[in-house]
Amino acid sequence: AMDAFERHLDIAVVIMDQGDQLLRQRMALAECLRQRAGGRQLLVVSLVLVLDARLLRLVSDFPLGLVDHFFAKPLSAAKLLDTLRQSFAPGHVGDFQSGGDAARAMAAVINRMSPP
Repeated sequence: AMDAFERHLDIAVVIMDQGDQLLRQRMALAECLRQRAGGRQLLVVSLVLVLDARLLRLVSDFPLGLVDHFFAKPLSAAKLLDTLRQSFAPGHVGDFQSGGDAARAMAAVINRMSPP
């Protein structure tokens, strides 16, 4: 995953799908992605089996902001698209402010994926 991330500088979204038993490893991966991203815009989404207090305890061992969104499985495509749309919306406060190349490219992808 890291090799692909470093080779493809246009990657703006990483979706991690994991069993809860791998959460610590995935959080470490998210931390590594953030470090290697440098100034790149990056949205990290993590799919988990259950959103609960145990997850919160595990995540609290890591710096804030490594993962932008946690979603419980099963995740609907509509919910994911809505999250992407909001993250890349013009004027969004955060990593994906309007005017960025990654934001414009992602908006084009989202528009192609959206149902009519």
